[in-house]
Order: sequence, then structure tokens, then C-alpha cells
Amino acid sequence: MSVFKIELLQKEKVADDAYLFVFEKPVDFNFSAGQYLEIKLNIDNPDDRGSARYFTIASSPSEENLMIVTRILDSTFKKKLVNLEIGEVVEMDGPYGNFILDEKEGRKIIFISGGTGITQARSMIIYAKAKKIGFKIQLISSFRKKGDYFFEEEMADLNDKKFSSIFFPDYSHEALAQQINKNVTDIYKVVYYISGSGEWVLGAEALLKDMGVSADRIKFENLDKNI
Repeated sequence: MSVFKIELLQKEKVADDAYLFVFEKPVDFNFSAGQYLEIKLNIDNPDDRGSARYFTIASSPSEENLMIVTRILDSTFKKKLVNLEIGEVVEMDGPYGNFILDEKEGRKIIFISGGTGITQARSMIIYAKAKKIGFKIQLISSFRKKGDYFFEEEMADLNDKKFSSIFFPDYSHEALAQQINKNVTDIYKVVYYISGSGEWVLGAEALLKDMGVSADRIKFENLDKNI
């Protein structure tokens, strides 16, 4: 993987404990919708989690810059990240990951995301819209509470005959099952893309299988690096 220097262009609080960061995209950095990257910071006395983190890319390859969204937890890395000044330069490498949008998919796609997992879904949805990909897409996005929502208005603005979005404030898999049964009319004929923290993703996968969805219709990447 290549190493790049990227400049912080924008920083914004988008939920109760989540911030959005926009970095300048290097001209020679190419990635696929759904992939992730690693950011390294200069930290004098890092805690035991170190000076680097992986983040799923929230922006689409069709967009000008690189966007990530993360929860700001009590770690030296996250404290350093949230206190970066506009114009500061950090080190980044990547891209990584095989959980990417299949542009040739002929079946309807249901994106199921938990918390910050919506970043990967957004990347793929914005890319599909930009490329005018023909298959239908539906987003079902779970958060712990309404104060944690982000990208809700943007997704609502995209709603049309080929795309719809649902946000709900319950992180449990039981609530997810209710939303699927209520809003997905063709449960066994669609393809599911699941994104979120590792444990939540595995729980969602198990839920779909218990509902009778075949394994070949479920796509995810089991990584827990971007929280």
C-alpha cells in the first residue's frame, strides 16, 4: 500500500459523540466504494492503542475529497484527531478491504448498517447514484438513539423510485428484524450488505440466516477497526 500526506479541510460535529473529517484526496489515491484507510498521527505519549487507526471511507470515489466519520472516545488518538486544526497534515495509507459495491449486481441491494457502519453504506450509495447504476437500493440504518444519527437528511434527499432510506433509534437485532419484516417486501430475493462494528455485523448476519436468507445473499467484512 502507498503512504500519503493529506491535509485536513473540514471538521464538524455531526452527532452527540461523532465528528466528520474531510481531507484532501491525493491525485494518485484510488479506492473502491466500501474500502477503508489508515490514519497515523504524531502523538507524544500514545496510550496502549497506539498512534494509528483504521477508518472506513464515507466519501464516494466520485467525490472530490476523502471523508471519515468517527465517534470521539477517550483515547489519546481520538483526542489528538478531534483537536487537529484545519490545514494540518497527517499520514494516511491504503486503501484496504474487499467489501465493495458490485456494480454489475442485477438484484436489489439492502444496505444494513449499525452506527458508524453507515459510512460504508454512504460511500456505495453515493457512488451508485453518481454512476447511475440501475438496480434498486434500500438503506436500513440502526443507531442507539436519535442523537447519534448522521447522514439522515442527505439520504432522505436521495429518496426516489430506486432508493429509499430508513433510520431508527434501536441498536438491537430484534428491532432490526422488525424493520426488515416491515419494510422489505422481497426478503429472500435481494442481496444484503451489512456494515458496522464486528460483533454487531456478525449478529446481523446470524439474524438474516435465522430469517431464512441464504448465505450467498449476505455480504460483509468482519472488521472492528474503525470505532
